[in-house]
Amino acid sequence: LDTRQYRSDQACGDEYRSDCAERFFPWRTLTGPEQERWLLDGLQRSGARWDILGQQVFFAATDLVAGPAYGVNPDAWDGYVANRD
Repeated sequence: LDTRQYRSDQACGDEYRSDCAERFFPWRTLTGPEQERWLLDGLQRSGARWDILGQQVFFAATDLVAGPAYGVNPDAWDGYVANRD
């Protein structure tokens, strides 16, 4: 997946932080609408039992700050929560 050319701009700058409400906005996209439609259509048409998807950023939520603080990377799927989920 191309997660650089068609995405919404990074939420709240380029810092690891958790107090960024923008990252939850439902209109934000990491893949872009056309590429997302292409992916979902392909997965729906697939007759395979398992489909494997390769891309360069973590899907899972991450905590990148040591200690009790919570910091996420807005440049990965953590910055596009609604689109990921």
